[in-house]
Order: sequence, then C-alpha cells, then structure tokens
Amino acid sequence: MISNIDSLNEEDIVNDLGLNLEKIEMCNNSVKGKRLGGLIFNVIERCNLACSYCMVSKGTYDSNNAKEQMTEDDCIKTFLTMLDNYEDGVSLICFFGGEPMLNYKTIEATIKRVDEICEDRKIIPPKYSIITNGTIMNEQIIDFLNEHNISISISIDGLKELHDTARVFINGKGSFDKIKENLVLLKEYGRQFPLYAECTIHKKHLQNKGHLREWGYHYTEELYNLGFDTVYIFPVDSKDPEYSVEDEKDLEDLAEFYKGIYDYYIELLLDDEMSAMPPAHFLGVFINLITKRYNKFCRAGYGTVFTNPEGEFYPCHLFYQRRHHQIGNINNGLDLSKDKMEYLIRENNRNHITECKKCVNNKLCFLWCAGSSLISNGSINSVIKSRCFIVDFTIDYVIKKLMELRRNKSEMEVFKKNIRICSAYFKRGKQDISCK
Repeated sequence: MISNIDSLNEEDIVNDLGLNLEKIEMCNNSVKGKRLGGLIFNVIERCNLACSYCMVSKGTYDSNNAKEQMTEDDCIKTFLTMLDNYEDGVSLICFFGGEPMLNYKTIEATIKRVDEICEDRKIIPPKYSIITNGTIMNEQIIDFLNEHNISISISIDGLKELHDTARVFINGKGSFDKIKENLVLLKEYGRQFPLYAECTIHKKHLQNKGHLREWGYHYTEELYNLGFDTVYIFPVDSKDPEYSVEDEKDLEDLAEFYKGIYDYYIELLLDDEMSAMPPAHFLGVFINLITKRYNKFCRAGYGTVFTNPEGEFYPCHLFYQRRHHQIGNINNGLDLSKDKMEYLIRENNRNHITECKKCVNNKLCFLWCAGSSLISNGSINSVIKSRCFIVDFTIDYVIKKLMELRRNKSEMEVFKKNIRICSAYFKRGKQDISCK
C-alpha cells in the first residue's frame, strides 16, 4: 500500500490502482439511432441581458434574419420534420436563445402540442429543458414547470459581487438581484423540477483573493445554498484580457480555485444524505476511470439538432453563430446525406488534433468542443488552453481521490452508493444538454 499520496505523481497512482489510460475502451457513438438525442429550439434571437463575454453576440447571433423569434407552428413543424427522420421520437427538447423566457408563450404551447402528438403516435414524449438567465419567472410559469417537470439551467457567475461584473441588463445594471429574487420565489412556491446553475469563471474570480482553494470551496457552497440541485462551473472561452484565464499565472490560480470546487463536490459525494449532486462531467471522470470507458464525442448534428427562427438546421448554436455546416432547413428537411454525416463524424472529434494525439488524457477528455474551438480559434481542429488545463487537472484530482477512498472503507461505501444514485439519475435523462 502506498503511504504518502500527496508526494505521488499521477503515473504512480495510476499504476497502483491498476488503471491503464492507454487501454480505456473506445465507444462508437457515431451511429444514427432511431431516436434523436436532443432538439434545440432557438426560440428567440434577442436577450434582455448584455453579458460581456457572450459568445453569440448578446444573444443575437449577428443575425439579419427577417424573423427574430419562433412561433408554436414553427416549433411543431420542426418537431414533425425530426419525426420523419427519427421514428422513435426525440429524447430531449431544449429551449434556447437569446433569452428563451422572452418567448415563454411559444414554449408553453409547444410543449402541450408535442405531448399530444407523442400520445397520438404512441411514442415516448421528450423531456424538456430551458437554458435561461433566470431573470423572468412568476407563479404561473412555476406551475407549468412543475406540472411538466421541465429542467431549468440558470446562467449565474456567483454572488452579486462577481455575477454583476459581466452579466448585466442592456442598461448596464447588474442582474444578480433579480435572479436571487426569482430563486427565492421558486423555493417559496414549492419548486419540484430540476434546477441547475451554469457558472462561467473568468479572471475577476481569481483577483485579490487570499487562499484560492478555500475561496473556491466557499464560492461553490454559496451557489448550492441559493437552491440549485447541481452547479456546473467552467472557465470562460474568451480572448479578452479582462476575462481570459489562459496565461500561466491565471492557470496556476485557476487550479487552486478548482481544488476548492472539487473539495465541495467530494463532500457531496461523501454525504450519506446527499441533498445535492456534483455535476455530470465530474462524476463521469470517476465512472469512466472505474469502468475503463472512453469519454464519448459530442454528437452535434446527428445526435442533436439546433434550429433557428428562420427554420435553418445546424449541429449546435456555436456552429450557427459561425454559419458553419448547415444540415438542412424546415422546407427541404434534415440533411443527413453521406457527405454531411462523414464531415460531422470526422471533424467533431478530437482524435485527429495534434495536441489531442499527444495528450495522455485524450480518452477521458470532457471539455473539448468543436463549436467552442470554432468560435475561439476560427478552426474546429484546435484546442482551448484553459479547457485542456481543467481536463488534466480534474483527472489528476480524481485519480488521487480514488486512491484516498481506497484507503478508507467507510467513505468508499458511501461514495459507491452515491455514485450509483447519481449515475442512475443522469442516465434516466433528467440531465440537460450542455450548451456551453
């Protein structure tokens, strides 16, 4: 038994645990199934916020389209088009924007109609999710969300001091107070649906902080205390020096900050009651290491389809922002021709990228994203330094934690119980598509 974990490097621990990163099994997920994984409705290309680092031009997608928002009929026609290609239906419908709640009536009407169509055709109805900035909420909306168990993901960057540095209304006023007001309303009114936080870490999170690991822990704790079931925390994709975290000093600080974040996630996993859950990507590293499975590629384009108000189909919202690789439209249908599919299967994976080929953690990577690389670097065949750094750091942290757990039987039993609960929860389809 190894005695001093802190003095070990990752390779020593991998060997002691009997892990072999080179032999992790490759999973083929490039085959089109009979059921579409996710359909993303970009229900409005307008936002009531003007976030400083927004990757889709303040929710407008630099669009000159005649139509700014989708109607119920637009959504239903698109859904029926998907059924022409996927006979078993759609697993998840995600409402996106801009700020989708500015077009809430379309969301409500679409969900009712889709459920009716699925009942008539005797197919399993989709789960539903909304990616929102959290500024629009009332009791009528909460009733509907509860009734249909609609997952809500709210973009929030921490408490007021940090959130309001980037996520502001069009008039420049910070949005945190309104979000908090709505989170209180959700709690008081008896929320029953899943509620997730999507947080973006930028340079201002790391400045003028004393003990970054302790700060990361309390930062995460504060977010969970706002009432979220799960909190996702990712570094910003930005070249703006005011926000970017890609220089060496920022990455060192980011690592200390993330140690605190992950310490809090581990506490959740070691809590016998487990009142909240760590995010799926963090759990996935543990699960993939334990089961020796390859982390799958993004299925954008043949596993998920994004549609805009003009009825154009793209693999995802980031491809659409660059008008890259359109895969059909509402009038001519979904284009799943051989050349379109081959492009997606070939390009929307990391195996042929030079940096990824050299990376020991390639098979466990959970943050490489074709769309993000396209937006940030102008090329799919590239990587984002901060994302690579977080993947390497996370895998190192998880491997060391597995070693510690192996030495503590009581903690290991709680951990195994909770990891099974979390795994079953996410596999049941309650988890949102990540639209980062």
